[in-house]
Order: sequence, then structure tokens, then C-alpha cells
Amino acid sequence: MITRPTLVLTPRAFYGAAAALVVLSLGFRLAPTRLPRARQGITVPAAAQAIEAMAAPGNAGAYAPITSSNVFSQTRTPPTVRFVPEGRPAPAPTASRSKPRQPVFKLFGITVGEKGAIALIEANPKIAGAELYRIGDRVGGAPITAITESTVVIRRAGGPLILRLPPTARRRR
Repeated sequence: MITRPTLVLTPRAFYGAAAALVVLSLGFRLAPTRLPRARQGITVPAAAQAIEAMAAPGNAGAYAPITSSNVFSQTRTPPTVRFVPEGRPAPAPTASRSKPRQPVFKLFGITVGEKGAIALIEANPKIAGAELYRIGDRVGGAPITAITESTVVIRRAGGPLILRLPPTARRRR
């Protein structure tokens, strides 16, 4: 009867292999890497050349508009022309920018009392906090036509605006 030799791995062998892998990975991590040599026939894109030219120490004046302005200013206006990479067409202006923004209303709660339903809506940015509204009251110049247990309907010229309570604020049964 012929028996095959079996390989028995002890925990000590596993610890030794793990230690060798740790030393090997640290060696790869700490070893200096060499940059690949430049191949002939490879050209640098024009955009990269322009960036390198601007980054030259003698061309610090090119950055003056950036460093002298406050990019986080509330009064800052966006640029009229956005940056478009070379070779790509400029995006067409979208219609959403030309439309005036509608005021944003936030519905906080609804309750029903003896005098009918009352909605707690934050509608006026000039007034801190929310206000109470009933059916027929005007919100942003448009009347409230209906108040249900989870929605408020405001009649606008462009169609009804329906405000909904967030799921956590709805009454649980």
C-alpha cells in the first residue's frame, strides 16, 4: 500500500507566512517608485501645455483675479460662459434658467378644529417661522382651496400646487 505524503500546516506556519506578507507589503509601500520614461511620439494636449505655462513661476499675474476675489461671496454672480474643454461643443442654454423661480412653501402640520382645518405653512421668507392658514387664505398670492389630513391645495394660474406632509408628520392610526 502506497501512502501519499500529506502537507500539515501548523499555526506557526500561518503566522510566518503572514509576517512575510506584511514585510513584503511594507517594502512595496515604502520603496520609491520610478516614473515611466517618456516615449517618443506622445504629445501633450494643448490644455496641459496651457496649464503648465500658467503655472510657470513668472506668470503669477494670471492667478490674480482668482486670488483677489471672494469666491464664497453671497453677492457673487456666476460666470456668463462656463468652461468647456477643447473639442466639446458648448452646451445649449436651458429653458429652466430663464423661468422665474416659484416661491418654496413648506408644510409643517395640519389640524382640524371646530372652525375647520388649519395648516401650518412656512410661506413668507421675510417672516421667521411658519404661519397658520385656513381655506380661502392667500399663500404667496394664491388662495388655499382645500385642506385634507395630509395635503394642502393652493390654486395657482399654472395649475394647482399640492403641499404634502412629510411621512413622519402624518398621523398614525
